[in-house]
Amino acid sequence: MATIKDVAKKAGVSIATVSNVMNGKVSSESETFHLVHEAAKELNYRPNYNAKNLKKGKTRLIGVLLPHLSCPYTDIYRGISKVLEGKEYYPVLKLTEDNRLLEKDILESFFDLGVSGIIAVPAATERGGIYSQVEEKKIPFVAVERRLEGMDCNYVVFDNAVLIERCARRMKEVYRENQIFLLHQKGYYSADEDCRAGFMRAKAGREENLIAVNPERDEAFKKIYDLFVNKKGQIPCVIASTMNLAKAVCEVAFMLEENTVIYALAGSEWNLHGIYRNIHLIKRDMVMAGMKAAQMLVEQEKGDKDVSTFYLKQRNFWQEQELTCYTPSRQLHVLALESEATDVMEKLSESVRAKYNLQVIYHKRSYEELKRELDREVQSPVCSYDIVMMDKTWLPYYTGQDFLYELRKELGQEMLRQYPDVIRKSFAPYDKRRCVLPVISSIQTIYYRKDCFEDLELKADFLSQFGVPLTPPRNWKEYNMISRFFTRAYNPNSPFSWGTAMGCSDRINLLSEFYPRQWAFDGTIVDRWGDVVLEQDGNVRALNNLRETYCYSKKEMSYETKDDELFLPILKGEVPMVMGFASHYNPQKYKEQTYAHRLGVVPVPRGKSMLGGYCVGINNKSKHISEACAYLRWMISDKVSIANMRMHGYIPTAAVYSHTGLRMKYPWMNLVSQSFAGGGNREKIIAADGKQILPEAVDEVMGDMLIKALKTDRKSIDLLNEAREKIIDMIEKCDKTF
Repeated sequence: MATIKDVAKKAGVSIATVSNVMNGKVSSESETFHLVHEAAKELNYRPNYNAKNLKKGKTRLIGVLLPHLSCPYTDIYRGISKVLEGKEYYPVLKLTEDNRLLEKDILESFFDLGVSGIIAVPAATERGGIYSQVEEKKIPFVAVERRLEGMDCNYVVFDNAVLIERCARRMKEVYRENQIFLLHQKGYYSADEDCRAGFMRAKAGREENLIAVNPERDEAFKKIYDLFVNKKGQIPCVIASTMNLAKAVCEVAFMLEENTVIYALAGSEWNLHGIYRNIHLIKRDMVMAGMKAAQMLVEQEKGDKDVSTFYLKQRNFWQEQELTCYTPSRQLHVLALESEATDVMEKLSESVRAKYNLQVIYHKRSYEELKRELDREVQSPVCSYDIVMMDKTWLPYYTGQDFLYELRKELGQEMLRQYPDVIRKSFAPYDKRRCVLPVISSIQTIYYRKDCFEDLELKADFLSQFGVPLTPPRNWKEYNMISRFFTRAYNPNSPFSWGTAMGCSDRINLLSEFYPRQWAFDGTIVDRWGDVVLEQDGNVRALNNLRETYCYSKKEMSYETKDDELFLPILKGEVPMVMGFASHYNPQKYKEQTYAHRLGVVPVPRGKSMLGGYCVGINNKSKHISEACAYLRWMISDKVSIANMRMHGYIPTAAVYSHTGLRMKYPWMNLVSQSFAGGGNREKIIAADGKQILPEAVDEVMGDMLIKALKTDRKSIDLLNEAREKIIDMIEKCDKTF
């Protein structure tokens, strides 16, 4: 690894000069500055600002790496702090959320700080990569709770296998073999492997009762919810390898009104909130684990002792409770859009089965099929669906057909109180009679790689090429400048092949790219007098801008689902910037590690976002109006709407947008008020007979025009004029209206 001496020699200057340059004491315009930075870049030199302390081999800083600060890791940190501060060492705490890429970044920052040692609950499972560097640098290291395969270091571990075996044997006396489940974290951590081994040694449950769950809290909630629904009340006992998993089980059981008994490996807690009353703790002295880890580290750092393993043992006591289950007798049928958000609503509705003795059956359709099925339902003399979902742009037609029940008759002010003002105002023009409730609402945002936009060399390179600072784009011209800069075909030094990604798979994706540009350039399809004006400058500029973006975009992408939109390329580190619907941003769903921890989010240029929205209403012909109202009231309740968001649904209630934890997890939520204030919806095009032209008919014309724009070299003005003539023809013929 290069040193400051190597840089000084390469640049032909003194070590003091290199130090001054790295500390910002030399003008960036000087030749010396450029000589030193070029030498540092060639040698891959990373300045260490603790060099003064490193000369003595003492920085008194100890890096502490924990997955999070929930139980029991708070206790570990308390123990570490108690020992280190008494010996005049200073812990530097960082949290990994069990993300290995983030862990790598944090460990590199520890190297730069020149820490005297590291204590970690590692996210990695084996020696290699960044942990090999810990060994090579001879940094004293202690791993707590989890082992690193092949790593010879200090360990503080628990007898998890024995604890789980004892618990499982005790449960075996009360429950049948197929009723005892062990939930453990994915990732093959040694602590969880010990839990699996103890469970199987007890011969209390079957192999299929070992359930691996993503450690991320909301993903665990989702997986556990599915498990409970599939087993339909046949899970009276769960043993969990972590308190986070136990709490997720408890929340699911509480929502489904099941009296599941839960045992969890924990710390030294003596009391839990009332909602977690079904959790029985398998206590471990985590404070002692932290204290022992700190003690072992100090001894190794001073050279007083060789590396070793310390085992902590505990003793536990058990309690049992009984299970209650319900059988549904009534049914509600829901016609809904086929989407991940609908899947979440369907899963959550299983709790209605237990709470209200009511079964809710979802019938899911694609966008086009949903519209056709709604039209059939309007004309049908009988009721096939009690509740229907629809795009908010369809509401003027359906609210005018005496098709939807007026919810204000039963829900009244609840409808107003449950939603933020910006959401209500967004739907109000389409719902004069208050017949619907918003269940999906989203904005478009730009996600970008903060590390790249803050990199000093990239910033300097961008400034020299374009004459403006490298910042998240404030307008669509800057969006293309940045996209070009990061496209390797135009900039060989770019760390990315492409500057952005674009959805080109269908008309709807392309329209989502075009409309925000059109509105930002003040373009419209029709003016305020109803004349079609696609040939005007704003539309030409928007189309030209989109065609340029296409040149810098990763185009061929395969999604796990349509809802992935454009975020997968940036999460995988393939592009530095994308625009997409924020509600489709879901990094937790991927098994592999992502770059989510390096991403920032800003509004689309000029705040001109498309405002996606779907709502639900009750069919006037339904024989179950009261039950349907009760179901919708339940759906928008604080508890359910927050649970819906945690499972990656998007019911936009005030409780969701004011929830601190959700706002931290989904930073785009902080942009909602601003984006709804400046955002837009598809234009209403009125035919000659005064009726509105179907939005999908306009979308078809505009989408076909965009496909031709990206696939051919025809002039933008010619393509826009061709689309203009088609829309004028629809207006005159009045054949595609509602």
